Amino acid sequence: MALLLSFFLILTHSPQVSAKDNGEDSFTQQIKDITVQVYRPDTTLSSPKLQASKSIIRGATLNPDTGLLYLLNQEGVLEIKALDSSRPWRKTPKMRAFDSSRALAYNPVNRSLYALGYNGILQIRSVDWHGNVVAASPSTRGKSPSFKLSETPAASFTFNPQFGLFYVLEPDGTMDIKQLDWDTENLSPKATPLKNPLHFKAFDIPITAIAFNQDIELLYAVDSAGFIELRKLDCDGSVLPQNPEPWKKRASFNVFTPPITALTYDRQQKLLYAVGPEGRVQFRKVDENGNILP
Repeated sequence: MALLLSFFLILTHSPQVSAKDNGEDSFTQQIKDITVQVYRPDTTLSSPKLQASKSIIRGATLNPDTGLLYLLNQEGVLEIKALDSSRPWRKTPKMRAFDSSRALAYNPVNRSLYALGYNGILQIRSVDWHGNVVAASPSTRGKSPSFKLSETPAASFTFNPQFGLFYVLEPDGTMDIKQLDWDTENLSPKATPLKNPLHFKAFDIPITAIAFNQDIELLYAVDSAGFIELRKLDCDGSVLPQNPEPWKKRASFNVFTPPITALTYDRQQKLLYAVGPEGRVQFRKVDENGNILP
């Protein structure tokens, strides 16, 4: 009994190791312990529009593991939001995570946030198990990695985690598909263009935002007027030129109140979120075929 008591005292009085002792920088220390309780939206609300931010929002994406919504303003400041049906948005952290950026996407495979700038440079931040954004990926030796993703000012982009593909859209609806790759010489990520197709017309409307439905391999694209176009992907992640049923008859239709600058899909609740530049969020329910319900 005396031996067990001594062991218990040792455990309860062990010295604590600080974040500084672990070699973490000030950015990591600042946000390390931030956790956000997760709530979900009530889709029975009479007006499915929520004021998520007062900033000028340029990018948005959802973390399917935690249900957190990441909003990115034009200055690269990231806001992390959790939905609550009784009180639409909980007060959640705000941090400067990127340089000035145009669009945002999330990779659930390695828990990474991708932010695409106006210059075509893609910046990467790692996300912990709670959804907090950490300073940089450990695999890059403490550096915040970035690489050239687009040669032109892209309107938006999204990521296909199943095949590791970036879908990069120009404002006129022209698309590039690039593969997420690894530069073994510089020990950093990079984007490799696919041989077929390289550059093609994917949408007929001027695009402001794009989202990916991983469950049925479907792309949603929205223009500044709130009109949506859908495109189906094949088994390799390529975009099909024409939509098979049931999307063919609903190729383009008005869903959201404009203007829209960001689009993201919640595969857990089957909700499509549209974010305006003034920080207003709208959402629509999606059926099992990917069609957007009225």
